[in-house]
Amino acid sequence: MVKPDRDEKLVYIKTSMILGVILAIFLVWLWWARIYTSKGNVFNAMLSNSLSMYGVSKEVSQDGASGKMTQVSQAQFGAVNIVDIKTDIEQTTEQGDVKVTTRTLATPTEDFVRYSSIDMPTAEGKAKIDFSPLLNEWGRTSKVEGGGSTFSQAVFGMVPFGNLPADKRNQLLNIIHSKDVYKTDFSKTEIKNENGRIVYAYPVEVNVQAYAELLKTYDEMLGLKQMEQLNPDDYASAEPIKATLTADKLSRTLVKIVYGEGGQEESFSGYGVHQSVEVPETTTSRQEIESKLQKLLNGAQ
Repeated sequence: MVKPDRDEKLVYIKTSMILGVILAIFLVWLWWARIYTSKGNVFNAMLSNSLSMYGVSKEVSQDGASGKMTQVSQAQFGAVNIVDIKTDIEQTTEQGDVKVTTRTLATPTEDFVRYSSIDMPTAEGKAKIDFSPLLNEWGRTSKVEGGGSTFSQAVFGMVPFGNLPADKRNQLLNIIHSKDVYKTDFSKTEIKNENGRIVYAYPVEVNVQAYAELLKTYDEMLGLKQMEQLNPDDYASAEPIKATLTADKLSRTLVKIVYGEGGQEESFSGYGVHQSVEVPETTTSRQEIESKLQKLLNGAQ
């Protein structure tokens, strides 16, 4: 029997190593393509990632027969919980277009709102209203007066957002999965290319009773007490809410929500972005701001 020489052994070892590396790469690719980026895994990861974010931006647009509204918000979670919101409103009237821009800073306990710009058409025979004395003055709404509701609206969307420790995040995810909050058929999920990214568009039906339980539990975790009077059983017979949730295949983050068929849209981006935002020190009451606005409007009549 002829024994392989030393060179043949080296060739055999090297060949085996190369084949092993190729096999490992193939298995990793197979796991990534068939499991990690599968429609079901991306959907579940998106729900989990939404509850472990330091920040997220949301844009909402609404167009109607009499005008439109565009709102861009940046929420931050962690040591400081705050939402910075810019709202542009345009309304068509017989005299012309009314344009109003506001900025809101919302914490879990207070809301701060100011008018950044107001542009109104001049009525016939009247001087143009000078809103400058009102602009950029912060109006504060305390918790007793209902402050904190704007922050809750940002956190308690159709898909809740936040930065929770693993145990609390898992508690909410358990409700989501065990109560079937988001019912979806993955075979009906569309694969799309948006802005050069592959996304999955999931048609979902939201179980309103289970969703109410999710929000109530989350509210208790955060100590906001905005949902104390909410009773999920009141929604036992409620019709499910239909929407399409779009998630990025690679980052496994929520990209867009479309309510109903062709309804309101919410777009999400800026995950993990932190901005330097400080609560204003000099403020007046929100009621005082609105009172000043009303006096200006009355004086022009």
